[in-house]
Amino acid sequence: EDGDIEGYMNRGLDWDDPTDTAVVYEVVIRYTLDAGDLPATVDVTPRRVQNFVLQPGEKVSATVATADSTAQIDDMTLTVDESGHVTCPGVRIVAPGTRLTLTRMAQ
Repeated sequence: EDGDIEGYMNRGLDWDDPTDTAVVYEVVIRYTLDAGDLPATVDVTPRRVQNFVLQPGEKVSATVATADSTAQIDDMTLTVDESGHVTCPGVRIVAPGTRLTLTRMAQ
């Protein structure tokens, strides 16, 4: 209760149930604490995916937008790491939420 708040995992973050298909993984991430702290920047690594299973070295397109998709925040190409995970670095969380869409690229 009196420790440093830095280092918390997912502190103040919540997310809607993701869309998880073989081609697309999409999730809306929301900040549940003081909106005055926004924008916040986080790295996002999807875990426990059911269908969006990736292979090391595979390319993934990442689009970051507002929760309602009316404004795009960022767009990038990512490479899956040796463990089959992909991390989207520096995702800006804005009010009322940020939509992260990962799409498998054709090989």
